[in-house]
Amino acid sequence: VVMDYISGGSLQERLIQPMELQLFLDLAIQMCRGISFAHQNRIFHGNLRPSNVLLTSGMQVKLTDFGLDEHYRVKEKEGNWYGDDSDKTDELFDIYSLGAIFHHALTGAPPAFKEGNLIKTQTFIQLPVDIQQLVARMLSKNREHRPQSVESVISELSPFIEEQKTQINQVPTEISEVVEAETIIEYRRVNWLTILLAVMVAISIALNVLLLGEHGSDVKGAILTFFDVLLRV
Repeated sequence: VVMDYISGGSLQERLIQPMELQLFLDLAIQMCRGISFAHQNRIFHGNLRPSNVLLTSGMQVKLTDFGLDEHYRVKEKEGNWYGDDSDKTDELFDIYSLGAIFHHALTGAPPAFKEGNLIKTQTFIQLPVDIQQLVARMLSKNREHRPQSVESVISELSPFIEEQKTQINQVPTEISEVVEAETIIEYRRVNWLTILLAVMVAISIALNVLLLGEHGSDVKGAILTFFDVLLRV
């Protein structure tokens, strides 16, 4: 088998810990679109898992190993985390595999079941409720309860992508409030020397008006008497 060299490695190498939601959504949509294109051309993967989801250096998804038999397990009795244990390879089988990859990416661990029910870890239940429900339905042991096409999975993931973009583009309220406060402080600065000079000018004008008026001599006499008293003291 000959294929391009992909410099970004595989998705498996990035599943050491839960993936950030925005990155997950970007990769999940790309995986879904690739599988949907294959399904539209009557091709089913049948062995989808993180190790054959390759990534370029620009985080573009490349799906590989279409139609190849499983060759990863060393022991025959080991379970397949990414398959639904069905002998039928079809669209619903690939949807289960996508759900298992989504679970691993979002929680840092592959899905586990108890009595046929998905075990919901603490990390899982902290996810948005709609994503929890979508992944749980994709992993349902009852094939009829799963989304019936990859396109329907895309339609349920798309609102989260728009919501994430809106949150990123929105200017935080705290920042705008800080800028406004700084502007107010700048305009409240007071030059006390200017105020003192203004008061002195106003007093000087008032004295001149009084001295030049009808009672100017009386005002002048009162001022001279005031200064005479100050000098005596």
